[in-house]
Order: sequence, then C-alpha cells, then structure tokens
Amino acid sequence: MRKNIYTALIIPIIFTACSVDDTPIAPPIASSYKLVEILADPGDGSGTFETVTSNKQLTFYANGTITSNGNLCQISIDSDYPSTGTYNSDSLFIQSDSCSNRRISYAINGKTLTLSRLCREPCREKYQKIEPL
Repeated sequence: MRKNIYTALIIPIIFTACSVDDTPIAPPIASSYKLVEILADPGDGSGTFETVTSNKQLTFYANGTITSNGNLCQISIDSDYPSTGTYNSDSLFIQSDSCSNRRISYAINGKTLTLSRLCREPCREKYQKIEPL
C-alpha cells in the first residue's frame, strides 16, 4: 500500500519538474570577428603569431551559418573573396568554389576566436570580436 502511495506522489513530481522550452538559444559565438593575427610556422616549430592589418571579417549567425568577406579556405589577409559555410560546436564547414566542404576547427577564448587548419605545420588565424549580433 505504501509503495502505491509513493509511486502516486513521485510520478506527478517527475512530470512537473521537466518542462520543454522550445525557445531557440543563440550560441555564444553569434557575433562578428575581425582578423588580427596569423600564424604560419615554417616547419621547424619556430612560428609565432604575427599582427596583421586586414579588413577580413567573419560573421557567425545564430542559425548555424557563417559568412566572410575573405577566403576562408586558406590563410590570407585579403577581403576580396567572399565565402560562406555552416558551423557546429567545434568546426566550420566552408562552401566555396575553391574548397567545398572543408572542415576548419575553431576555439573561443574570451573575445578571441582562433581558426586552425590542417597543415603540415601549425596554420592558424586569430580574430577579435567586434560586435554581438
């Protein structure tokens, strides 16, 4: 008898404690970023990030898409070859004429976004957050 009473009390608590929230949550990355540094190691491990002057920008949208005014397929400071793609929690997937479906990993540390490409030596770009969306 006690078992039935406990069961009758516990089941409503379980169902009321769990609620479904269908409100989409924008990922914290949803912002624009400007290229500020590039690392291209010569192959001996001596490479360091170098400050660059560039107008290249990335914009991440809450719907999982990304746009850039520059070519994301290669490390470049140029902002004359737009590219687009999608992203998930750890990677970008670029759709471009020059590198369809290339995967680029990224990491965020504060307001700094670092893109890392597969290269024989370290190949990275650092971007600084410029505005939230």
